[in-house]
Amino acid sequence: MEIKYAGHFLRFVQDGKWEFAERTNCDGAAAVIAFTEAGELVLIRQYRPPVGSHAIELPAGLVGDEKHLGEEEFVEAAKRELEEETGYHADELELIGKGPTTPGLSSETVHLYLARKVRQVSEGGGVANESIEVFTVPGAELAGWLMAREAGGDVIDLKVHIARAFLP
Repeated sequence: MEIKYAGHFLRFVQDGKWEFAERTNCDGAAAVIAFTEAGELVLIRQYRPPVGSHAIELPAGLVGDEKHLGEEEFVEAAKRELEEETGYHADELELIGKGPTTPGLSSETVHLYLARKVRQVSEGGGVANESIEVFTVPGAELAGWLMAREAGGDVIDLKVHIARAFLP
């Protein structure tokens, strides 16, 4: 394996004819499917430079990238990210699955959790360097809401469509 480029957070490597990216600053990512007691899916919207657009996403974040937190477990990172980004706290998280996000491009993996006993404890919005909008969308309106956001220029992260399978 040959390193083609190494930046602060990513490394681009070549293994034979295969080129791909590796994250160098974390252990992976954790994402959360969270529904309010009223059956609304908790979503976020933030600008994503790689796609040149705002993205509608599940609350999520990197695991192990904040060294001051020590050896953070994926489930703890998922709880932290849910609260930081959305202001919602989950008493329980169940691991739905884990795996690569784009196995043909990157070594990054994500652990996907289903949150239970979700309640709002703050406004959310992310940490200092983030500009996150929070939405709660009723399950019955989700498909139409996503289509409208996409028509308005937002991109929809595919994990959001996975969340639709867990509608209460």
